[in-house]
Amino acid sequence: MNELKTLLTYCREVFWHWWVITIEIVLVIVDLVERAFGTWLLPPLWVKFTIGVAVLFVAQFLAYRRVTSALALPDIALTNHLRQLLAPISDDGRKVMKLALLYDVIETPQMKIEGLSFQAIQKARHECVQAGLLREEYEPIDISSPLAIAMQRSFYQVPREFRETLKRLLY
Repeated sequence: MNELKTLLTYCREVFWHWWVITIEIVLVIVDLVERAFGTWLLPPLWVKFTIGVAVLFVAQFLAYRRVTSALALPDIALTNHLRQLLAPISDDGRKVMKLALLYDVIETPQMKIEGLSFQAIQKARHECVQAGLLREEYEPIDISSPLAIAMQRSFYQVPREFRETLKRLLY
């Protein structure tokens, strides 16, 4: 559905640019030349066709530039938001985020980063969860069993909507 909306927006932009260039620029110039020389311009069909195709190429370029800049605005807003979230994150937290980006879902025992102790990783992981950069989920367990509670596993993942932008920011 989103692709169809983008395609319709693009076609509308191409038509608008084609109309402006053809009617407002080309035909006005032709009219000025005809009035200046006091004659009618009757170019051959191939000249009309070439001008039409050239105008269409220019219109497509202008529409593409305008639509892509409009589509880039949400990505720019997300990038700025993620930069704000990453600003207070420590270097250890950034290392945890880089590791988490490599996996769709990562379990606590998998989080081993060279040069960081378990406590440092735990602190950095907590920092990322608090900032909203990591989501933490727990394995469903039988809460009546103390052993199950002690052995409960936790999983972490980077929100899907953040993944690509965070990869660009962190790598």
